[in-house]
Amino acid sequence: MGFGTDNRKTTWGKAIRLALAAGLLGLSGAQALAEDKPKDDPTETTTPPPDPLERENPRNMQIGMMAAIGAQDDALLARYIETGKAPPDQAAEQARQFRLLLDKTGSIAQRLALPLVPEGALDDGLPPDEEKIGNLTAGGKEIPIIARRTEDEEGRKIWRVSAQTLTQALAAEPPPPPKAEKSPVDEGQRKPIVLGAPLSSWVLLLGVGLTIFTAVVLLFRILYHRLAQQSEDGKPHPVAAIIYAMVPPATLMAIFRTISINAEPLGMGLAERAGIARLSGIIVWIGATWLAWRLVAVAGDFISDRFRTTGHARRIGMTGFIIRSIRLLILAIAIAAFLATFGIDVTAGLAALGIGGLAFALGARQAVEDLIGGIALLLDRPVEVGDLCRIDGEVGRVDEIGLRSTRIRTRDRTILTIPNSQLSDSKIENLEKRDRFFVSQKVGVSYSAGAEGLARALEVLRSTLTEDPHYIPSICPIRLLGFIDGCFELEIHAHLRCPNHSEGFLRQEALMLAVLRAFEREGLEIAVPGRRLTMEPDSARTASGFPGFPPNPNPGKP
Repeated sequence: MGFGTDNRKTTWGKAIRLALAAGLLGLSGAQALAEDKPKDDPTETTTPPPDPLERENPRNMQIGMMAAIGAQDDALLARYIETGKAPPDQAAEQARQFRLLLDKTGSIAQRLALPLVPEGALDDGLPPDEEKIGNLTAGGKEIPIIARRTEDEEGRKIWRVSAQTLTQALAAEPPPPPKAEKSPVDEGQRKPIVLGAPLSSWVLLLGVGLTIFTAVVLLFRILYHRLAQQSEDGKPHPVAAIIYAMVPPATLMAIFRTISINAEPLGMGLAERAGIARLSGIIVWIGATWLAWRLVAVAGDFISDRFRTTGHARRIGMTGFIIRSIRLLILAIAIAAFLATFGIDVTAGLAALGIGGLAFALGARQAVEDLIGGIALLLDRPVEVGDLCRIDGEVGRVDEIGLRSTRIRTRDRTILTIPNSQLSDSKIENLEKRDRFFVSQKVGVSYSAGAEGLARALEVLRSTLTEDPHYIPSICPIRLLGFIDGCFELEIHAHLRCPNHSEGFLRQEALMLAVLRAFEREGLEIAVPGRRLTMEPDSARTASGFPGFPPNPNPGKP
């Protein structure tokens, strides 16, 4: 029994020693892991969050500042100005004074002139961290409004109106004291803002401008229809057509440009003036695009009519293609300018076209093939507008060669539309582009004329063909083909000069009439090939012993 007790004591001692050893190992391992864990690097920096006011570049900073001025939110406007460590109330008061000066004599730079890159323009002659965004006249002198790139409290690099500009402006012309009864921050006093300007500016500009434009255009159209000189073919004179195309868009541009210039003398604030100038710029661009579009159309019509009257109608197809290409270019420029007005970076979109070019080529492969086929048709010119042609068995006249397809007017007066990619791979026979017309006509002379009559007929055909002014001399144009049923067969095998397909038929007709008159003068008869059938009874046929006919086994029956 004593032996068992000693054994249990030994077992418990071993267990305690193992637990202590494991605990010591755990502590040492934890200490080693703690020592191996990398400590935070004091030089490591974190990326600051994006600016909620989007002041990363001069253009977006100016857009936000103008929105704050239009809303008369001085507390928000203070965040676009370097006010130092001034308290919020003092910063808002400085922003209010600066806003009143801007409303009185301030001017702002065009959005398109300000860069979208965070660094700003580096070639404007200013320090790298400064950008001129406008001007302010105060105290009889002009003060440039300089935006400066600095770091805010969170380490973000943002653009704000420099403290030097604010100090110069407030020192040159102190603004009137604030009016407590009209708090600009009060929601009930704020003007509704649309696209960075008060809604009243847009309504005033559009209402007045469009009213004047409608009145002027209606008056001009009445005068035009009464006084415009008409040409003999019933079409307006080219000068009248140009004036008619220019007046509506030019009137639109002049009206809105005049309103933009007179915004400051009318006492409008900076936000109203900037909104009117912005919308006026958009409408002037629209008017310029409209003017170019109409003038290109007038030029295309004039050139097409000129080609048609001078006998060069085949060049109308190329003219139409050039006019469409110029219109597409005008439209692309107008869209790019419109997007840039709203602060959209057009260069990024153009760069994206390079990435999306493959997707476009795959998705619009057929349209691209038709466009390339149309260009190939206009450059190679197998057919032109007005040509009579045969395409895969279909005969018709080319009505129009477009960017995507070609229209053929068939002989049934229907329109056959063929994609340019398919047309460029087809067999095209142009029936108009020929320098001669091939005449192949057969003439029969009766056997009763005999050898002398046949010789006279050959001589009459040769002399008549030689006397034709359009005949092109060739070897053996008149030939005796042989003896056929009912007549001698002669053939006219010659070429006549002709400028087109239709004229060739007329000259062939004149030649055949001359042949007929010459045969009548010589007393020759034109015979038609034919067979003579003789009907005889069976008895006579059997008695005559026609070869190849067996005798009738029943003579009494037919």
